[in-house]
Amino acid sequence: MSTVVFRTARLSVRPFEPTDAPAAFSMWADPEVCRFTGDEPPDDIEVIIADIPRWQAVAGRGPGCGFWAVTTHDAGFVGDVYVRPTGGPAGEHEVGWHLARHCWGRGYATELAIGAMAQARHGGIDRLVALSTRNMLPPAGSPRRPG
Repeated sequence: MSTVVFRTARLSVRPFEPTDAPAAFSMWADPEVCRFTGDEPPDDIEVIIADIPRWQAVAGRGPGCGFWAVTTHDAGFVGDVYVRPTGGPAGEHEVGWHLARHCWGRGYATELAIGAMAQARHGGIDRLVALSTRNMLPPAGSPRRPG
């Protein structure tokens, strides 16, 4: 099992592993999850298996960066959280997350955003943004809550 990157009161955040592919596929194959991202659901689990090395590589973009798997402390898959450069103004990074639908409405997004912000600050990242689209209107309050 991978090293934990950070923990919150209820969640553990760690690098993705190949064994996460079935749960990640289940999340990403849900049209309701994809409705908020603008992405199309993957055709099959092989898409997710191919994405895992790319997600793992985000950590190489600098201290505080990563695209991590999120589980409850008893290892139930919740989703993902990330900190990555935006490609915009120098030093600007994005914090974001995706949650499996069965995890919506539990305060996990706010909890993850606060933890990811702390992880970014620990890595020396000073400028963080959370991006949203019109499709994200129902959960749009969560990027504002952490500060």
